[in-house]
Amino acid sequence: MRTRLFRLVVLLSTSLIVWSGPAAAQFYAQHNLVSDGFVASDHPDGHLVNPWGLVASATSPWWVANNGTGTATLYDGHGVARAIVVSIPGGVPTGTVFNGGVGFVVRSTNPPGAGPARFIFATENGVIAGWNPAVPPPPISMQAIAAVDNSASGAVYKGLAIASTATGDFL
Repeated sequence: MRTRLFRLVVLLSTSLIVWSGPAAAQFYAQHNLVSDGFVASDHPDGHLVNPWGLVASATSPWWVANNGTGTATLYDGHGVARAIVVSIPGGVPTGTVFNGGVGFVVRSTNPPGAGPARFIFATENGVIAGWNPAVPPPPISMQAIAAVDNSASGAVYKGLAIASTATGDFL
């Protein structure tokens, strides 16, 4: 009798755990903070077309790579666009990462400037580009700088990731 009661308690406990967990996890409320205007949202933004990649540093706003407009836009946590819209050379970005290190230096010649790319972008046209707020001068820059251009060879980059190792940072 005691063994039967124990089995029944275990069976009921297991059933409660199995059935209650997924049911609670199935309910989320979607709220569109920002969109290109195709769907209703709190903040329409015409630059946000076919977004790929979402990244932020510990202190920056959210950066979004906009494949459809060849730009990157910045948003606060409420979906409000910041004034900076960064153009991406090669257009059609498909990914972005934050770079907090000193590597991945971007350079401009006219006017001259250089500095580590704070945000790095990959494009479908074979370009890896970086953005530094002071390159090209004067700050705040509204364009990323092409660091690698493999478009002539037909390269296509989809997405981007960054890794920090003992021997350096790698894309």
